[in-house]
Amino acid sequence: MWGGWITGLTAIGPEEFARAGYDYVGFDAQHGYIDDADIARMLRRLEHVPIGTAVRLPSADAAPIGRVLDAGADAIIVAMIESADQAAAAVAATRYPPNGVRSFGPLRASLGVDTVGLEQRVSVFAMIETAAALADVDAICAVPGLAGVYVGPADLAISMGVEVTKANTDPSVRDAIAGIHRAATAVGLVPAIHAGNGKVGYTMAELGFQMITLASESQALRRGAAAGLDEAKGDR
Repeated sequence: MWGGWITGLTAIGPEEFARAGYDYVGFDAQHGYIDDADIARMLRRLEHVPIGTAVRLPSADAAPIGRVLDAGADAIIVAMIESADQAAAAVAATRYPPNGVRSFGPLRASLGVDTVGLEQRVSVFAMIETAAALADVDAICAVPGLAGVYVGPADLAISMGVEVTKANTDPSVRDAIAGIHRAATAVGLVPAIHAGNGKVGYTMAELGFQMITLASESQALRRGAAAGLDEAKGDR
């Protein structure tokens, strides 16, 4: 699966990713300039658009997770997971009692009121992006209810003492990424990764990653704008 990334409020960005053939779009509530109200508005526009939706959140705090799920997100990606307990907390935030701590309050009528169905429609991804998480990766992957793990190469490199610009080329980081992939696939989880561009995405697909985020809306706009300018100048 190929994904786009949204970092700012936009009316057409997610729909353009869908038109381009992307399988999902992620909304960044960790580093992006959007809050849950912005995300809810964009999710509503996508209700009948054939593209999956995920929201990255900065922690396993149940309240923000519940709000984006009530707005109709198909998946959550929880950042900076470093232990099995934190991964379990992320899963619990998507489940109603007695299986979790989610509060009932779906905001979109089409979601219905079946709590079992509301739980089952949500995929939970734990971000593995620190050296501490590497040390506990097998235990994290064994947490019941996880759909997959999502690798963040930039923070992973930094935590390993590697320059962020070498996140996708340094051998030690590449070995760590391969190890995360092995741990996930060994227990049937979806291995996902934030690639950042098509070339890295191609490499990660060759390594066996099944869910790969390629570009943000700003990257896609910049690349398209540059190509159009080059064409107008006769440079290509």
